[in-house]
Amino acid sequence: MTVLVTMVAMVAVAAPAGADTTWSVVPADANGPDGRTVIDIELPAGQQVTEHIAVVNRSTQPVDFAIDANDGYLTSKGYFDMRPPEATPVDGGSWIKVPDKVTIAAGATTVVPITVTIPQNATPGDHPAGVTASVDAISGQVRVHNRVGVRLNIRVNGTFAAKVTVNDVHTAYTWSWNPFTPGTVEVTYTLANTGNVRLAPDSRILTSTFAGE
Repeated sequence: MTVLVTMVAMVAVAAPAGADTTWSVVPADANGPDGRTVIDIELPAGQQVTEHIAVVNRSTQPVDFAIDANDGYLTSKGYFDMRPPEATPVDGGSWIKVPDKVTIAAGATTVVPITVTIPQNATPGDHPAGVTASVDAISGQVRVHNRVGVRLNIRVNGTFAAKVTVNDVHTAYTWSWNPFTPGTVEVTYTLANTGNVRLAPDSRILTSTFAGE
């Protein structure tokens, strides 16, 4: 059995259960960590850029880290995550070239170059992705895959469309047990980003009685 533990964050430290291997992954330049929390890239189609991540081995022994790039997405709770390593990237993750693995000495930091090549036919807008460093840990009959990584916000220049749609709106009114106080209204709906750039919309719901109050 394999359990995948994903931790893609701006500054993250992982410690597989039953092992003393700990590490972190942060954005970097060619000289080391540069203080960024995510890697923002904006390029025209057909262009290429080289970025870097720093993998810090905080353990007391050398560790072989697998390096992986894949498409990113937001979970239903709004957290950033990556497709599992066995999934073939089909969007921004497929544009990233990384080494398969790096071996890092105890307590050392290695800067890993990542090359992002935007295809000529790439559609304008946002194509989220991520790069992770991972190790496997064995716990009884279970192999746990632990990965820590950095988010890449890849934006292709062109015509941007910021658009959201609201679907599946449902309302329910619950009467108060006290006849002299109003009840409560519960509203549920699905908010979908139907444009091509990431958004942080401000949701607001207004209600009124038949009398317009």
